[in-house]
Amino acid sequence: MELDGNTLIAPPPFVEVELVYEPGRAGMTSEDWIALQIWTQNTVYDVDWGMRCFGVSDVETGEPDPKNRLLGALLTGGQKRGEGGLELTFPLPRPGNAAVFEIGTPPKADYVTTSHVKRVVLRLRVLTVNDEDSGRSWNRLSGAFRAGTWRGHSDPEAR
Repeated sequence: MELDGNTLIAPPPFVEVELVYEPGRAGMTSEDWIALQIWTQNTVYDVDWGMRCFGVSDVETGEPDPKNRLLGALLTGGQKRGEGGLELTFPLPRPGNAAVFEIGTPPKADYVTTSHVKRVVLRLRVLTVNDEDSGRSWNRLSGAFRAGTWRGHSDPEAR
């Protein structure tokens, strides 16, 4: 990329998008689907559509860490200390920031940070289903997004 004769280096993408192709069937759900992966130097955090961390593993070996304190924690964004104070990024962290997870329920929640994020990967699922199963498949799949990711967010009565 050039600007006024000067060469600029484009930064890496804020969020990488990974398309995962697989055959589908009516009734498939997004349960246990890794919607996001937050990569740090040594650790990968698997996050579902509700922004909950449900898997933690070692970057090099892929070995899961079933006792990690961030399992079940809510991903709230990212943060980085700068000259003017604390820079917050939400709803996702970005490379160079620390990811921030909420453990517990406000006002007594603890906010835990990771080491600097190297990658943020959004994993989109691409299913191939029979035409006659498409209605049942959409009905089942869309239910995964009806639950709010923020307390009261999806409740029309709360607005």
